[in-house]
Amino acid sequence: MMIRQSILALTVIAASTLSLTGQAAAAPLAPSTGDVTFTGRVPGACSFLNSRNGKVTKFSNTLLTSDPSDGEGGISGAIDMNCTNAAVLSVANPVQLSGPTTTNDNAAIVYTSAGTIVSPFGATLGLSVGTNTSVSLPAGFEQQNIRVDTRNSSGSATLFAGDYSYKVTLTATPN
Repeated sequence: MMIRQSILALTVIAASTLSLTGQAAAAPLAPSTGDVTFTGRVPGACSFLNSRNGKVTKFSNTLLTSDPSDGEGGISGAIDMNCTNAAVLSVANPVQLSGPTTTNDNAAIVYTSAGTIVSPFGATLGLSVGTNTSVSLPAGFEQQNIRVDTRNSSGSATLFAGDYSYKVTLTATPN
């Protein structure tokens, strides 16, 4: 009886092993997949870098200039800029920071590869570079050494001796 039970037990074990092995080989498991999605937004931005100061010199009894082409020793200012998307570049009238008071008839001229712009008083001072007060910049705009010049008038009064200082503000507004 003991032998009979042992044979029966071996038969059950062998049958179970074959059954399990047979099932695994007959029906392989299918792989399962899942997706993960990533989203994000890069906001449009413009940056100004490496501002280099200019120098104004006396052009006439009533006018200061930084434009070297005026032949009076002026030095243009410069700035680097880049934009990650399209933008509009504009320039404000120069603001006097120090020195004997001049009138508010101050103008700035900005020369970019996208075009030349002048501040609102540019036409008042008879600048011959045009009257555009802003310029559209394409996406990815990048330029080093954007030239900036200023002209500053004392109106009809003669300029007083002294040290003069002006600030020109450029604004880039992303579209």
